[in-house]
Amino acid sequence: MKLYLLRHAEAHPIGYRGCRRDFDRPLTPKGRKTTLEVANGLRVLGIELDAIWTSPAVRALQTAEIVAAQLNPRGPLQRVDELAPNAALASLIARLRREPLGQDGSVMLVGHEPALSELVSRLVRGDAQVALEFKKTGLCRLEVGELVLGRCGVLEWLLPPKLLARLGASA
Repeated sequence: MKLYLLRHAEAHPIGYRGCRRDFDRPLTPKGRKTTLEVANGLRVLGIELDAIWTSPAVRALQTAEIVAAQLNPRGPLQRVDELAPNAALASLIARLRREPLGQDGSVMLVGHEPALSELVSRLVRGDAQVALEFKKTGLCRLEVGELVLGRCGVLEWLLPPKLLARLGASA
């Protein structure tokens, strides 16, 4: 299975237009623009997805919607509580294991730091010791065999948003 992990784009601070909770923060205009450029870069790379799963937090959902509009995944965009900030990684792995994606499937997970970094570390190394940090709209790809919350995957690449945006701008 190919797992693509994408961190949400830049969001407004709490207090913007009455936004009182971190969960409800929308993307900034810059965040929307960067996400569109990144999504175009993913299209240039020829990335095809069976599914896009997103945290239900507004900033992640908006990021996922922009990417889905550019990549047209085979399945519908899904809000997944297991990708919400502070959700347990074991719950996310259990849900992924229940999905009929198979060994050749590809799914993008749109979420938050530090959970995405910890997920990569757990799947590649088996613990949380890898010092990895996703920039906003940064993306990595893992190749995963039998999915477990332990060493089961290979980090194929980690791309910064500036590189993806440049690819998208050249299209």
